[in-house]
Amino acid sequence: MENNSSRIVREFLSLSKYKKIAAILILVICLGAGVGIPFIIEKSNVSPPKTPPQIKEVPQNITPTVSVPISASLKLSSDKTNYKMGDNVMISINLDSGTYGIGAADFIIDFDPKVLKPTLITIGNYFKVIANQSIQSNFVKISSLAEVTETDINFPSGKGLVATIQFDILSQSTQSAITIDKEKTIIASNGKNILDKTEDVTISVNP
Repeated sequence: MENNSSRIVREFLSLSKYKKIAAILILVICLGAGVGIPFIIEKSNVSPPKTPPQIKEVPQNITPTVSVPISASLKLSSDKTNYKMGDNVMISINLDSGTYGIGAADFIIDFDPKVLKPTLITIGNYFKVIANQSIQSNFVKISSLAEVTETDINFPSGKGLVATIQFDILSQSTQSAITIDKEKTIIASNGKNILDKTEDVTISVNP
């Protein structure tokens, strides 16, 4: 019959490499306490401890991405800048609002009444609703709105022609500016004036 010592040795030899090392370590630690080998082997049969889950550190100083609004730009353009007496000056008002829908807009275009006289406003394709258009002594005003239907409100956006203003020439001038009044012109989107960049036109009138 197999004695206890032989059985213990056989059980020890049958242990895996990890369990043998664990048994030896436990033996070294426990010899002073008088703990027997059978107890050590029994304890060494415990499955190796699982590796604790790793916790990934989350960076604390992350700057959130902020979407910067695209401001609207308004440009005056003409097919030419050099005119002579008797010509008609055609000035186009071009709006680019990017992806922002426009709810309402007021366009104020200034000119020199000694040189030019506006005679006609032709509405472009950008706005379908024109609330007001008027010719004053030294400026032209055009007011536009988003289109309201029975089921929806259509906010125009992107690039388009607001209007074309026709001027008669009254006198010669080496330089006569047609300008956007940036203080009074409003391009409203979500209750805010998003007008940023403007571009004016300067013409010359020769005999």
